[in-house]
Amino acid sequence: MQRINLFTNPNFTGPFADVNISGEAKASYNTNIKQLNIYGNNGGYGFNLTVPKNAALVFACFLWTEHDKNPKPLTVYSLEPSDNKAIANATISQNANNLLLRFNSTDSGRIRVEFYPNGTAANIANPILELADTYDKAVGGGLPGFFSGDTMPRD
Repeated sequence: MQRINLFTNPNFTGPFADVNISGEAKASYNTNIKQLNIYGNNGGYGFNLTVPKNAALVFACFLWTEHDKNPKPLTVYSLEPSDNKAIANATISQNANNLLLRFNSTDSGRIRVEFYPNGTAANIANPILELADTYDKAVGGGLPGFFSGDTMPRD
């Protein structure tokens, strides 16, 4: 099965579509370090995404923030017709992280991946959102492609 990154615009080449900004959160792209810098004293900066319904998903990215000031910089919400509900969140214990968050989508097929700077920067790079089974096969599980007939190159 071919890997598909469901995170729109993972290279942050802008402009962003379907972004949700609350409070004082703002974002800018740092071309020197190739990271999206999300900052502000309160609020969140989130990406609204369409995903398969009721599916096991993986969100991964590089994340840098001051963990002692911002231990919970990320929440994933299910965007329901009547309300948004938190379905996963990340707690970190060090400043630089290769974050990996597993969760299941809901019937709506819409989620928001939202970052919270909480008065300190939250820098992200290389975001990946994909089905858990294709992610797991790519990082070491599953049969080689010649057994399954899948010989598509991976990047």
